[in-house]
Amino acid sequence: MVLDSLENYHKYILLHPSFQKVFQFVINTDWSTMEYGRYELDSDKCFVNYFSQKGSSERDALFETHQKYIDIQIPLGSKESMGWAPKEAMKQICSLYSDSKDVEFYSDAHKYLFDVAPRQFVIFWPEDAHKPSIGDASWDKLVAKVRL
Repeated sequence: MVLDSLENYHKYILLHPSFQKVFQFVINTDWSTMEYGRYELDSDKCFVNYFSQKGSSERDALFETHQKYIDIQIPLGSKESMGWAPKEAMKQICSLYSDSKDVEFYSDAHKYLFDVAPRQFVIFWPEDAHKPSIGDASWDKLVAKVRL
């Protein structure tokens, strides 16, 4: 997992060939003028989902993991709390892995809780179980999906 400011994205572009494309698109787009939806940067290999997220309580939020994609999550306009734990610590599967959606859900308690402010991003790899969308408000959010 990586948590950092968008201003420092250049430190991470060598981690995956598509990261440069994602960060340039995110930074150079005026999201206040964009419609919610999926923005494909390289077909199903690299895309950005833009949507409004309604927060959940720590208790109701679920952990998730992915096998095919790296997540880059970026809250817009409001901070978002997230939980993190190593995938191998997940014991309470509540929804088996869906290959078509590339997600498996868990109801375990979080190990670590942290805030992600606007203009910050979090990168989650498949070994990172993450519990996004903890909060009592709604906010706009970007989730880039980068195929491994």
